[in-house]
Amino acid sequence: MDLERLKAISSQCNEIWICRGDMGVQLGFVGMAKFVREYTTFMKQLNCPSIMAGEVMEHLCDNTIPTRSEICYLGNLIADGYNGIVLSDETVFGKYPQQTMDFCYDFVQQYLN
Repeated sequence: MDLERLKAISSQCNEIWICRGDMGVQLGFVGMAKFVREYTTFMKQLNCPSIMAGEVMEHLCDNTIPTRSEICYLGNLIADGYNGIVLSDETVFGKYPQQTMDFCYDFVQQYLN
């Protein structure tokens, strides 16, 4: 990742979305994981908010409770300083869109307090 280029781009935008779906295709699984970790440690140097997208809570498409790994990942996103997450399939195609939103909202509120 060219961090200086990313820093320059960030000064010209309102937010940066990290879309794991696209990255997984372009970088492969290992490359995606490395990029997300590297970006996460670098993002505090950027001049704009960072949003994580791409099946963050995928289990909620068909279930009312996320997996333990999704819960831990959401907690890590908050602790690492991400400004938001994008719930796409979870709310557009999922069976429980309102419960998904309620769970994520409640979790974030409790995590931050």
